Amino acid sequence: MFNNRDHLYCIGIGGIGVSALARFAMARGARVSGSDLTENDLTKQLCKEGISVEIDSIEIPDDVTRVIYSPAVPETAPQREQARVRGIPTQSYPEALGEIVSSFPTSIAVSGTNGKSTTTAMLGQILEHAGMNPTVIVGTLVPSWENKNIRFGGKDFIIVEACEWREHFHHIQPTHAIVTNIEEEHLDYFRDLHHLYESFSTFLRPVGTVVMNERIPSDELHGIQTKQTRTFGIQQTSNVFYSDVQFDHGSQVFSVHASTTVFDVRITRPGIHNIENALAAIAMALELGVPIRAIQDGLSYFSGIWRRFELRGTFHSALVFSDYGHHPSAIISTIEGAREFYPDRRIILVFQPHQRQRTQYLFQKFVKAFQAPDLLILTEIYDVPGREVSDVQISIDDFKPRLSPDRTIVMKDPLDIPAYLAQIVKPDDIVIIMGAGPIDQLATTLTRV
Repeated sequence: MFNNRDHLYCIGIGGIGVSALARFAMARGARVSGSDLTENDLTKQLCKEGISVEIDSIEIPDDVTRVIYSPAVPETAPQREQARVRGIPTQSYPEALGEIVSSFPTSIAVSGTNGKSTTTAMLGQILEHAGMNPTVIVGTLVPSWENKNIRFGGKDFIIVEACEWREHFHHIQPTHAIVTNIEEEHLDYFRDLHHLYESFSTFLRPVGTVVMNERIPSDELHGIQTKQTRTFGIQQTSNVFYSDVQFDHGSQVFSVHASTTVFDVRITRPGIHNIENALAAIAMALELGVPIRAIQDGLSYFSGIWRRFELRGTFHSALVFSDYGHHPSAIISTIEGAREFYPDRRIILVFQPHQRQRTQYLFQKFVKAFQAPDLLILTEIYDVPGREVSDVQISIDDFKPRLSPDRTIVMKDPLDIPAYLAQIVKPDDIVIIMGAGPIDQLATTLTRV
């Protein structure tokens, strides 16, 4: 797809998806440059890797042969307009990802509301230990892959994270797919849960083998043949299920049942949700003929990914974790997992809701999820540029009457939080900084103190 005659220009190169494609193109021999509105850690790292990055540029270099842009970049952006006028072939990130996927004989797309990134990285590490040398493109940073969002492998196997937002995954036609779960999400685009099921059905129909969570109602996925699917979960009716979960020195050990085969697996990530992520990866690995030993080794060495219950350091001797979760179910599963590994500690959750429409639509579920921590600190809702609906009127203050005043603090400005935590935090506390917006900066601030 890319070669040494290409000069690829990436608009929005500082994003987690486009930056991965920039790295992929460079590894295939192309010259790569790009721009973004602001500098961030990714743009700095790309520069160190030899990719030319300009900040807030409006010009495309003269010798560019191809342009890839982030879906967040509007059609009216000057650089997209330049590309049109000059007749430069242009693709969105999902379109380019789809073309890359189609160039591999075996391709696995990992989809679902929650757990995509973790499952993608887990499966990649399993195939790596099996000697299959997969290429992996994932929507996060993976420490075991030089803290990058891509693993450069061979040309036989590719694993990609496939996002359902605005039906981006419809541009991808994999040979295999995983569906971790389907919940109400991206409601700035989807009308309701039924609309979301319809979109997943369209994505999955052409796929040869689909590994899916047992909790997904099969009658909602229209046109998906039973012979295509393999299920995973806790129920013995699933093709691959788990039992006998035990906790052992910061690990979960559980038994995996696949047909007549039973074997034990150890993972170092907490929570039932991570057992399910591992099970999804296991089920697909078995479909691909991976030996059990490689599955066990790949998962036992999996050390997690960026901003998924990621230990960032300490603040006044309390452990500080950062997590990307922004859905009510993610709050609950993360807190439950933390309690499994730290059963006798107070859990303080600092949460920044992400997008007003999501917050309003899932209001009741957020109220329930906010009961999970021992102490909740809420900041104002993060307005997502270009994704907010003007008639949605909701504030963080709307939660106050529904939450216990003894266990809830509303601090609209995250900059006020460090001083408050310094007064109340105890050495044995667990502090979780959660949200998909810039609240992660707070974790950095706290752990630098």
